[in-house]
Amino acid sequence: MPIDPKGGLTGLVWTDFVQFLIIIIGLIIIVVEGCRKVGTVEDIWNISKANNKLIPFNFSLNPTQRVSIYGVIFGNFFFAIGIFGTGPVTFQRFKGFKSLKLARSSLMLNIPLMFFYAILLTFLSMVVYAYFIVHRIDPIKQKLVVRDEEILPYFIIHILNIPAFSGLITSILLMLTVSTVNSVLYAMSCITYKDLLESTNLFQKHKEFTLKSAIVIYGIIIYAFSLSLNYVSYNVMKLSTMLSGATLGPSLGVFLLGMFSPYTTHKDNKF
Repeated sequence: MPIDPKGGLTGLVWTDFVQFLIIIIGLIIIVVEGCRKVGTVEDIWNISKANNKLIPFNFSLNPTQRVSIYGVIFGNFFFAIGIFGTGPVTFQRFKGFKSLKLARSSLMLNIPLMFFYAILLTFLSMVVYAYFIVHRIDPIKQKLVVRDEEILPYFIIHILNIPAFSGLITSILLMLTVSTVNSVLYAMSCITYKDLLESTNLFQKHKEFTLKSAIVIYGIIIYAFSLSLNYVSYNVMKLSTMLSGATLGPSLGVFLLGMFSPYTTHKDNKF
């Protein structure tokens, strides 16, 4: 792994890059091994098609439907703007580059990589589904797993059974989580200090201690929230998307208000 002596944000960018590379390689290995146990790509496609898992494009304008072509396009458009255009975690990554040109290049490179990542995950889900159909296994009904999120780890650990591979993938997922949470905690502490505490002389004198204390407090809150998810029957991924949309929307709105309204001040944004 390349080590940057400057560390900090630059080191964080390198860490994320290496972790992303490893997880992509791991997902490809899972797909290849899964195909070996199920059959050809055509077999996997036909199994998904026969069981109505390949849903055609839904052009319905009904806003109550969860998935439609318009919801995917417009929803992901504003979701992406909220993350890559106004997200403090993303801007941390941008600050790790030596120039604005490199930051823009990384953002443009992210587009094809995300397409590839989405296609890879979609096909991986088809491989896992095809395996359970072929072997007549229903992990939920047979109580092999408790939640939907446990299906892929179960498939990796008990089905593929590659020595040391399951531990490697699990550790990479944990590293990705730690890296993301680390960035989120740092961003939340900085925003809290800048917006709420900087005007107070007491906190200005102890800036470093204040930031570290905020990180600890937010860390405890996030840890407690993650533990509470064990008692939630709702799908964690859906819940995460809903919460992200609920928070990214107002944040994006504040940024757009500041961009297009020259009369807006920081006092207006508090509302």
